Amino acid sequence: RQTLNGVGRVDAGQVKSQFLTDGCSVRLLHPQRFSDPLWSLMYKLECFWGSCVGCNAYLTPQGSQRRGFAPHFDDVDVFVLQVSGKKKWRLYRSPEDSLVLPRYSSRDFTRGELGKPFWKGTLHAGDVLYLPRGMIHDAVSVEDTNSLHVTISMNQRNNYFEFLTSLFSDALESSARDQVAFRRTLPVRYLMPEDLAKEQMIFDKQVDRLMESAFLRVNRPSTICRAFSEFMLNRLPPPPDAKRFPCLSPTSKDVRHKINDADGFPGTKLEAGMSVTLTFPQSAYAELDVSGEEPALFVYHCLSNSRDLHQTLDDGEAEPERVEPQLEVPLDCGPALHTLLSGEILPLDEKDMAGDALRVIDLAQALLDAGILSVVAGEVAGEVAGEVAG
Repeated sequence: RQTLNGVGRVDAGQVKSQFLTDGCSVRLLHPQRFSDPLWSLMYKLECFWGSCVGCNAYLTPQGSQRRGFAPHFDDVDVFVLQVSGKKKWRLYRSPEDSLVLPRYSSRDFTRGELGKPFWKGTLHAGDVLYLPRGMIHDAVSVEDTNSLHVTISMNQRNNYFEFLTSLFSDALESSARDQVAFRRTLPVRYLMPEDLAKEQMIFDKQVDRLMESAFLRVNRPSTICRAFSEFMLNRLPPPPDAKRFPCLSPTSKDVRHKINDADGFPGTKLEAGMSVTLTFPQSAYAELDVSGEEPALFVYHCLSNSRDLHQTLDDGEAEPERVEPQLEVPLDCGPALHTLLSGEILPLDEKDMAGDALRVIDLAQALLDAGILSVVAGEVAGEVAGEVAG
């Protein structure tokens, strides 16, 4: 196999020639940038898995000897979706136990290293094949038709090793920040213990003490919160069909005519009698940060994420300026924030428009302006209120 990637954007004429004349396969990275159905599918899968999902598309010309990649395995779980045409797949057993559930993708294998495949099959349009992380595979097209398939991948670097690495790294960072012992210079000649047995014993004891101290700093909830915040900042934004309620929101084409230019979204002024709710399920997340001098409550969301920048950029493209999707919330608004981020509808009563309750209104207004909340259409709010009352 030879990879013919160049630098910068691809030349369409060159790709067509290499596909038709030279029998080369074409790989399109991140087709969800151009396909709304793929965008919608990946967004829903990210909601389900709670981690980022990847996608590529592969077009292979007809011919029994034409194949895209040599036998290899990937560092992700993959669903192969056959879109059109047919393709023959072969699966091989791992030659080494150390390659089971690998953390990194493999080099190309030779047929002599692998022996015979334990499974062979042909995927037709509409078929799906699941390849667990580390499954060695290759594929070839058939004689009479081109093949187009899409891969949906997940769980990259999503294993216990990566989590524990973050967990212990967070504990060490916290320890080093608060305890000078972690920042002291190592003893002279600590790498040469043969003539410094006593010093080596002292060194070993000090390392044991520091390890015990750092272990007490292990904070699983904090590491999980940080990982989820990173996921929220990197996942796909909601597609237009991801709505939950017929709300007055920027993507509600069916109700957009109900909003005049003066009361556009965002910027709609909240008033008594209105009701608000989370625009998109699982699109926002709250985290209590206790690392500073005073505790702080932050909201992370994916609504300002870029569909085009999901996972990677094209070679040679500069990353555009990105608005940081983070809001700080007063601590005493925690209960109201919990209600809103749980997806419940929050009615705004007259009593919320004055005194201390104004902080809740300010919170709802900030979340509304960020696109996290939407004003619920009156008939929907009434129906939900009636269900609760009943």
